[in-house]
Amino acid sequence: MTSIALYAQFPSTSLPTALCGGLLLISTQFIFLQFLMLERDETAAAKATAISVQRLLGIKDEAAPGTEMRKAIVRASAQEMQKQFLLSDRETEVLTLYAMGLTQAKIAEELCIAPGTAHTHVKRIYSKTDLHSRQALLDYIERYTD
Repeated sequence: MTSIALYAQFPSTSLPTALCGGLLLISTQFIFLQFLMLERDETAAAKATAISVQRLLGIKDEAAPGTEMRKAIVRASAQEMQKQFLLSDRETEVLTLYAMGLTQAKIAEELCIAPGTAHTHVKRIYSKTDLHSRQALLDYIERYTD
């Protein structure tokens, strides 16, 4: 409506065209900013949901939600394997950390045990599960535990 009135008042078309272009640019930027605000709200909602899930799973560290969430999932899978293969509680702890990608030395440090003890736990896990590599353990966890 405004553009029709502008065209009627100005004999030259360059000024009304420039004004219409400017108004179009401003309205486009306004709409773009609205989409950014909507995306920001969705991101905040996703973070709030992740924190709620962490609380339900008993995860206390909110600094690294992805890592803690993965650790909780691997821990649950390791507990399923504990039931299936009669693993001890300590072997289940070692399996959880081992499946998370920690080396035997890091597992020993994390659990305050000797590196040889961590190695023995890993060997017993392999023996009880009849699996012979970390990848085989990970594949089993992914395929057979729910």
